[in-house]
Amino acid sequence: MKIRQITPNVFVDTESSEPPYGHGSNPSFVVTSAGIVMVDAAMLPTRAMKWKSEIAGRGEVRYIINTEQHLDHVAGNYFFPGTVVSHQGVRAALRGPLEHIRAFEPALLGQARSLSLREYVLWQYSQWDPEGLALAKDYQPRLPELTFSDRLTLYLGDTVFELFHLPGHTPSQVGVYVPRERVVFTGDNFGNAIQPSLAQCCPLEWVRSLKFIEGLDVDHVVPGHGLVGNKADVREFAAFIQGVIDTVTGLIRQGRSKEEAMNAVSFESRLLARHPGNEQQRMNVARLYDVLSKKACADGAPGTMKTSF
Repeated sequence: MKIRQITPNVFVDTESSEPPYGHGSNPSFVVTSAGIVMVDAAMLPTRAMKWKSEIAGRGEVRYIINTEQHLDHVAGNYFFPGTVVSHQGVRAALRGPLEHIRAFEPALLGQARSLSLREYVLWQYSQWDPEGLALAKDYQPRLPELTFSDRLTLYLGDTVFELFHLPGHTPSQVGVYVPRERVVFTGDNFGNAIQPSLAQCCPLEWVRSLKFIEGLDVDHVVPGHGLVGNKADVREFAAFIQGVIDTVTGLIRQGRSKEEAMNAVSFESRLLARHPGNEQQRMNVARLYDVLSKKACADGAPGTMKTSF
C-alpha cells in the first residue's frame, strides 16, 4: 500500500483511485498533537483495513471529514472511529433516495429506487471487493454526525482545519484547508488530469469555487482523484470546467435541443474521464444543459447554494 507523506503531518493515498484499485477516492489523514483527522475514507473493506493499520501507530482517529456524498468518499466511514463531519447536504443526500448519490451502474439503473443505501454499498463490494464482504457482514452506513451550512472551523490539538462549502462537482461539496500544513483537500472539485463526473455538478458555482481554492495560501492541493497537485494544476482544471460551460452555452444559444447537445458533445478528448463511456458523457452534457439553461444550480438537489465567498 502506497501512502505519500506530503508534509510532516499530512498523508495521502492516491493508489485507491488508480487502477487496479480505482474504485475509491484519495483518502487522506492529518496527524495532530491530539489525534488524527481523516479526509474521506478508503471505500473498499480490504483497503480500509490496510488504512487502519497504517494509521494505528500515529494516533486515534478523532474526526472523519467527508468532502461529498458519493460512495467512494463516504462508504468507508463504517470501518473507522471518530466523529463524521460534512456539509448538511451530504447527510440529507445519504438519507434520501438513492439517486441523490447517483447510481450510474447499468445493472442497477432499473432498480435503484428500490435499493437501500446499505444494499447498494454491499452490491458494490460484491463487484469490486468480494474478498472484503466478510469484513462488512454487519455493515451499516455511517452518516455525518456534525454538519454545517457555510463554514466550520475545527480545532484539534495544535492544528486548525477550515471547512468551506464549495459547490461544484456536487451541490454540497466541501473544501478542507489546513493553514499550518499549507495544504487544501478539494474532493472531486479538482481532479488532477482527470475528468470527474459532471452529472450532479453546479458549473457556475464550480468556477467560483476553483477561484477560491486558487486564492488559498497553499503549496499542496489534494484532489479527489489523481496525483497531488498545486495551484497551477487547479488553474488547468478550471480552464477545462470553463471550457465545457462555454461549449454547452454555445449550443444553447444556437437553439440546439438538449438531445442534440447530448448527441453532439463529449468531453473525453479534452480530459481523461473518471467514468468513461458515451452514457456518462451524455449525462454530463444533460446536466450542464439543464443548469446553464436556468443560469443557476437550483434544481432541488441537496445543499444550499453559495453565490459568493
